[in-house]
Amino acid sequence: MRKLSIAIVLGSVLVAAPFSAAMSQSSNPEYTVFIDRSGNKPLTASAKDTVRKAITASKSRTIQIEGRADYADAVKNELVLQGVSPDRISVRPVVAKPLQKVGDGMSDPTDRKVVISF
Repeated sequence: MRKLSIAIVLGSVLVAAPFSAAMSQSSNPEYTVFIDRSGNKPLTASAKDTVRKAITASKSRTIQIEGRADYADAVKNELVLQGVSPDRISVRPVVAKPLQKVGDGMSDPTDRKVVISF
């Protein structure tokens, strides 16, 4: 546990009160991989770097992937290429909808994302 202090200003007087609180990082960190708008596979260097960071953070826990089936498979393949055993990977595909176009005629990047968690 970390010791925290709360400071409150009452009028012109600063009041500080220490208290204890359990502080921990999120128990389920998430890493988001965006698939190149052309849908090219293999993944971009940036996407591969995100996958690498997720592997390091997973500390041998089961890795869950959520995204459009084709994109989730691309991320799963990258995890395996980077040494993760396929039995440590759980894929939860989301319902594939047509990729919506935004103002510039390109599809919305949030439709091309895959979330990695553990």
